[in-house]
Amino acid sequence: MARRVLSGEPAPLGATWDGAGTNFAIFSEHATGVELCLFSRDGRTETERIPLREVTAFVWHAYLPGIRPGQLYGYRVHGPYAPREGHRFNPNKLLIDPCARALHGQVKFIRDGSAKFGCQRHRGNPHRLRFVGGGAHQKEGVAGVYRLAKLFHVILVMVTSRKYPAL
Repeated sequence: MARRVLSGEPAPLGATWDGAGTNFAIFSEHATGVELCLFSRDGRTETERIPLREVTAFVWHAYLPGIRPGQLYGYRVHGPYAPREGHRFNPNKLLIDPCARALHGQVKFIRDGSAKFGCQRHRGNPHRLRFVGGGAHQKEGVAGVYRLAKLFHVILVMVTSRKYPAL
């Protein structure tokens, strides 16, 4: 049976539970497509891939009734691969939601300088997100990634606010 997917709202960014379902919203000015990937409870199996069809002011969004806090998810984003223009879209990579409240699994950074913009893949499972309900951001032992995601979110909000003051 196909999952019911509604258009959702472009704000707030991230995954927002309203008691009946979850709104997913992610900003990308140059994407040509965005897929929301849902994972099993243990994070090992991708159970669904849902194309986000609604776009408002470069925010891709959808509302999924019945999705609750604790759902593991990530995004695959399609678009140009043009490094000289700053575009490195690769739908084969599972991306972390910069507005995620927590991460699930082990996060490893490559510090030897050999990885450039995610071109090398670390062995093991890709990073997956865990949406946790409530207003407080929960670090769950990944403070470095949390700070990076929070910084990205602050920059994103600043850019979005300047470019789209009504959003």
